[in-house]
Amino acid sequence: MKKLLLLSCIFISGCFVQSLNKFYTDDMKVDLPQIEGTWDSTIQMGEDVAGKKISPWKFSKDKVESYDVDGIYSELSVVYFKIGDDLFVDFTAGEPTKDKKPIANFFWMAGITLTHSLCKITFKDDTMVVIPMSLEWFIKKIEDKQMPLGYVKVESISKHVFTASTEEWISFLKAHASDKDVFSEKIQYVFKKHIKAGNEDSTPSEPQKIIIPSRTITATCADIVKYDAKYFFYKKKCSGCGWISDDMTGSAISQNSGTLGNEFTCPKCGKVQKFKIVISDKLD
Repeated sequence: MKKLLLLSCIFISGCFVQSLNKFYTDDMKVDLPQIEGTWDSTIQMGEDVAGKKISPWKFSKDKVESYDVDGIYSELSVVYFKIGDDLFVDFTAGEPTKDKKPIANFFWMAGITLTHSLCKITFKDDTMVVIPMSLEWFIKKIEDKQMPLGYVKVESISKHVFTASTEEWISFLKAHASDKDVFSEKIQYVFKKHIKAGNEDSTPSEPQKIIIPSRTITATCADIVKYDAKYFFYKKKCSGCGWISDDMTGSAISQNSGTLGNEFTCPKCGKVQKFKIVISDKLD
């Protein structure tokens, strides 16, 4: 068990700055629908890994399923937040797993001290760049006795763990969000939105279901973005890559049951699919 703990700590902490306190306050949290889905890892810690056939990472609202250059899987618990126009992710170690199944109980958890790490996120088209804070920059500041943030050195593992408060971290990030030494491209992670091959298994997304008085609207390959008692508005949504159309279509809510739908080709990944909206007078 101690060996498992050590391996987990090495994988999660690696070359990341670790903090006992989180980097955000709850009012700074944001939803990030554009990150949800699978992404191909092309660069890890500044190294080109596109040819290593690493399994795609899966990002969700509060979890990341990650793979390192050796194909080792690990779950991360994440919170997305913004400071000004800058987007960040605070991440902690998720539940330890083997073959994606939990392998630890609360006795094991009692020996863990949870630490937070942080990355800056930027998007451009179908590319996402994730840059952690540079541990090298922090160590240099410590050695030069210029580090303004509190920390302790854990002698048993020769690592520094930061004790700065959340408020101190927020002030630091406001001052250094654009600092390319703190967020160095030399240690960046780059991802491309994953496009499924034609012979790759595809699991349809769960239909969206909206309930209004006496009526139920169920949408497949579509996103209902507005509705009231008489009308609803929707956008087409690809079940493969998650693309959502820019144009929005409105429709009246009929007193009778009915179905809307037609076939469309996703302009991003080329998948042919059919969106369907079913209006019914009761839940299925």
